[in-house]
Amino acid sequence: MKQFGKERRTLLGTGTGMALAAATLEPAIAHGAYAFRKEDGAFVDEFDKHLTAFIGTPEHISIMERHGMGADELPKLETADLCGG
Repeated sequence: MKQFGKERRTLLGTGTGMALAAATLEPAIAHGAYAFRKEDGAFVDEFDKHLTAFIGTPEHISIMERHGMGADELPKLETADLCGG
């Protein structure tokens, strides 16, 4: 079974040699990501510039729609929001 999000367990109680716990999942934030080597900073800056210019364009939304997504699913958070800085 695939699991999306962080699992949180809650201890509901203990009894004779056993414990009862409930597991719930916090919702996952679905965002794409790219990885680069640390020494490629100039390339990353250029990549980010072009990606930022492309996100939300009619061409980008057309590609999303071909894969079952829509403009309402465009990224709403920044890297700092997702990664804590």
